[in-house]
This record gives sequence, structure tokens and C-alpha cells, in this order.
Amino acid sequence: MMPKQIKRFWLSSVTLVAVAVVAVAAQRLWPAMTATSAEYEAYADVPGIDATFLRDFPLNDTTTVDVTILEAKNDSAWALLQKDFNIVPTPPEVLAILGVDSNITTFWRASEIDYSLVKDGRESNYLLFVEQELRRKLSIFQIEDEKQNKLIHFNQLSKIKNKRKDKKKF
Repeated sequence: MMPKQIKRFWLSSVTLVAVAVVAVAAQRLWPAMTATSAEYEAYADVPGIDATFLRDFPLNDTTTVDVTILEAKNDSAWALLQKDFNIVPTPPEVLAILGVDSNITTFWRASEIDYSLVKDGRESNYLLFVEQELRRKLSIFQIEDEKQNKLIHFNQLSKIKNKRKDKKKF
């Protein structure tokens, strides 16, 4: 009878330790897994804006970045994003030359303190890409180093180039 009690004791002890380890790990990891950006939090519940937060979005096999995507679904939501992020609308003259169905993409680096102002330099840890006219989409990349900055530019510009190629096929 004694060996059975010893087995139960060790089994319950190991189970208790495993539960404690899982509880401590969950307590430490849960805030990191559920954390989002300030921009996502600010616009997630705004009517007419679809807000998405992508944690560790892969740029290539070894580099990831956090991205907040804000997409306006109506004119008033787009006007709010234009005001808050200092997005300059495309002049009608440019649209007349490029065509009504063109999608103008602009980008700039910004500081997390005031992302509406265009900044260049080391303190600029946000990279904003704005797709105007058709999509009315703002992508906010939280960059930590120059490698991420270059990869984001390369990926975004490749995407624009591929869209234009696909458009010419039809």
C-alpha cells in the first residue's frame, strides 16, 4: 500500500509544479500577446474605421515588425484620419493626369510622440504608408532599426509595382 501512496504523492507534486509553471508563464506572456498599439486602441471602436493590429508581421525569414492598419470605410472616417495624421489629399490636377481609378501611395517617417508630423532621423520610429483614393488605408509600421525600414520600403514598393503590372494586363 505504501508504494501506491508514494506514486500519488509524486504525481500530484509534479502536477502541482507543472500547473504553477504554466500559471507563471501565462501571467508573464499574456500581456505581451494581447498588447496592441496606441493607434489601434484609439481607432478600434471608431465607426467607419476598420482597425487591425499585426504583431510580428514577417518582412522576410528573419525580420518582423508590428503593424497597425487603419482603413476608412466612409468619407467622414477618411476625413478624420486625414486630419489626425496630417494626410494631404491628392490634388485634382494629379488625379486628372493619373486617372480616377489610380491609387496614390505616399509614405513618411514619423515620431511616436507626434506621428502626424513628417520626421526624418533616428527618433522616427514609425513608418507610415497611405493608400489614398480607392482604398483609403493607412499602414503604421513600428520600426526599430534601419534594416526593418529598408525591408518595409522594398516590400511596399514591390507590392505597388506588382499591382501596376496586374492592372496593365487587363
